[in-house]
This record gives sequence, C-alpha cells and structure tokens, in this order.
Amino acid sequence: MTVNSQFASEVFRARTEQNRTQAWVAEKADTSIRWYQSIERGKARPSFRVGIRIALALNIDLNQLIRDVFGESHA
Repeated sequence: MTVNSQFASEVFRARTEQNRTQAWVAEKADTSIRWYQSIERGKARPSFRVGIRIALALNIDLNQLIRDVFGESHA
C-alpha cells in the first residue's frame, strides 16, 4: 500500500467513525473540498501542513498516524 493510500485510508476511517462530511473536514483543514476528496481517494498527496491540519481536524493522534502510514521505525 502506498503512503497516499495509507494516509487516505486512515483519514477516511477517522472521518466516517466521527460521522463527519468531507466538506466539514475540508473547511476545518482550510482546504478545498475537491482537494480533500482527492486526498481521501489517495489520488493526491497533501503537503505536510495540510496533512497535519486534516489530522488535527479529525483528532487523529499524529504519532499513531505516522506509525500507521510509515511503519513503526519512523515514529
């Protein structure tokens, strides 16, 4: 699984568990809905800053996200 698709999977899981819309996350992360949709589908790679804003909007633990996306050795 690629980094893009792993990040997308984690973000999708968190968003749906919290019953949030893509529009809500995009607004909280200060990005466009289309860009967020591309990120969540794994078609686009967010900048570090946007990735952090998405994670914060969804209350995703950043250390856990890094472990999940990049593997234990990068945390």
